[in-house]
Amino acid sequence: MSAFKNTRMIGFSVVGLMSILTWVGLVGCGSKGGGGSGGSSEVGSWKAISTTGAAKTGAGGTAIWTGSKMITFGGSLNSGNGAGDSYFNEVGIYDPNSDSWQKPDTAGIGLTPRAYHVAVWTGSKMILWGGITGARAPVDSGTFYDPSANTASDMSVINAPSGRVGAHGFWTGTKLIIWGGGGAWGGTGELLNTGGIYDAATDSWATMSTTNAPSARTGASVVWTGTDMIVWGGRTGSESQTALNDGTKYNLATNTWTPISATNAPTGDRFGHGAVWTGSKMVVIGGDGSECVYPALTEQAGASYDPTSDSWTAITTSVDCTGKSWFANWTGSKVIGIKEEAFEGGVTLDPQANSQEIIAGFSFSSIGGPSVLDVKPVWTGTQLIILGRNFLNNTTNAAGVALTL
Repeated sequence: MSAFKNTRMIGFSVVGLMSILTWVGLVGCGSKGGGGSGGSSEVGSWKAISTTGAAKTGAGGTAIWTGSKMITFGGSLNSGNGAGDSYFNEVGIYDPNSDSWQKPDTAGIGLTPRAYHVAVWTGSKMILWGGITGARAPVDSGTFYDPSANTASDMSVINAPSGRVGAHGFWTGTKLIIWGGGGAWGGTGELLNTGGIYDAATDSWATMSTTNAPSARTGASVVWTGTDMIVWGGRTGSESQTALNDGTKYNLATNTWTPISATNAPTGDRFGHGAVWTGSKMVVIGGDGSECVYPALTEQAGASYDPTSDSWTAITTSVDCTGKSWFANWTGSKVIGIKEEAFEGGVTLDPQANSQEIIAGFSFSSIGGPSVLDVKPVWTGTQLIILGRNFLNNTTNAAGVALTL
């Protein structure tokens, strides 16, 4: 298995939250009830979304939300790490209101097929950067894609970070931040702790400082706060390597890294955990433990981190939070946790009401939905859309389901 598992974590901003101290059992939870004072109940309904006209997608593909539509790009067939892999450069635009796809004719406009790349939305264009191409070689190139004009334009590569797969990327409003990832596919020795800052106004790159930067790692949670990027946890390489329980925050304005406190941080080293930014705190929940033993982290499911006071507050629950690779999405009032591969349902948490609700499991294959989740779920404002491939019929077109709460 590749060392460069892209956890695809992104930061979410919301204002006016009450105390985060009442969080209970979030990501990694199965169908068991939780310990919040509001009790537990099953919520949500699932349905298949249309696949007519959908673009090809695969392992390492991406999806971004524009505010009204979801745009998908890239990915690979055969998991992107073996001989004979196919890499895609098709763009798909999905409108959840009409449950319909558009697949623009992008032939000849300069979109490089790639997987395990960074994709962000600037407000008018999608930026695609890095990843691995058909030559199985990580690239340091990037492209702006304008869906309104169906045009692409290349980004400068002068002073760009070295080519990499599984990097973390954030759009700050004016700049693209890139950090981490792996400089080659597979193995355990190619992880990177370097990065760069791209200024869209000047089409130029600046080098990110590595002084006090976190050690190279994979499976970490990374969130953007609006001023800082916070990195926590992860592991040192492949599944035979050691998980970590440290973190560091990067300030864009000063180009500096500062270690964050580990006092009262989530117990046990862990990776593949979920994390969201609430507008004032980073919440880390679930994940797997030290050296990939995959224990049930029920003693302390996670913790919330306040960067202002550089302090952690423990989140304790009796809910079984074993399992790796959980995606966490913020709705504006609740967190939705979905497991990446098993589709065993999920959980929502309302921090203001101190209530937890179980999302019922569903047989996705029974409605033609994905059997493997290739693309991070997208929250539209009313639905969570999950895309992947259905290995049962070996399709490469985007199979998807939507969760309505």
